Amino acid sequence: MDEWSWYKLCYFFSLCLLFQCRISVLLNQTLNMKQQIARSLLLFAAVAFMSGSITGCKSKVKDADIKTAAEAALATNPDFKGISVDVKDGVATISGEVKDASAQAAAQTSVAAVKGVKSVQNNVTVAPPPTAAPVTITPDDPLARSKRRH
Repeated sequence: MDEWSWYKLCYFFSLCLLFQCRISVLLNQTLNMKQQIARSLLLFAAVAFMSGSITGCKSKVKDADIKTAAEAALATNPDFKGISVDVKDGVATISGEVKDASAQAAAQTSVAAVKGVKSVQNNVTVAPPPTAAPVTITPDDPLARSKRRH
C-alpha cells in the first residue's frame, strides 16, 4: 500500500470515529470503554477493508497503452524515426539507431516521461559516422600524364 493509501485510510478512520461519536450522542448511548474499543476496532477493520477495495479497483496502465503513448512521444521528433518500443510490466525497451549520443539520451528521456513507464531499457545504438570514400588515381589520370610529359 502506498503512502497516499495510508493517508486515505487514516482520514476515513478518523471520519468514522467522529461519525460513531455523533451517532452515540444522538442516540443517547453511553458506552463503557470496552465497548468503545471494540466498536472502534470493528470500524477500523471495516474501513481498512473498504479502503483496500477502493484502492485495489484502480486500473493500472496497460502495457499496450504505454507502448502507444511512448510511440507517440517518439514520433514528435524526426531524430527518433528508427526507434521501436516494447513494453512489459511497465518496463519500456527502446531499440533502433540514431545519429548521435544526444538523440539516444533524448529518446530515453522522452519515453521515461510517459505515464506508466517504470523504467527504460535503452538498447538504442549510435550510428557510426559516415566514412569518406578512398581516393584512387587511375593510370590514365590527366595529372599523371602531364607529369610524364615534362
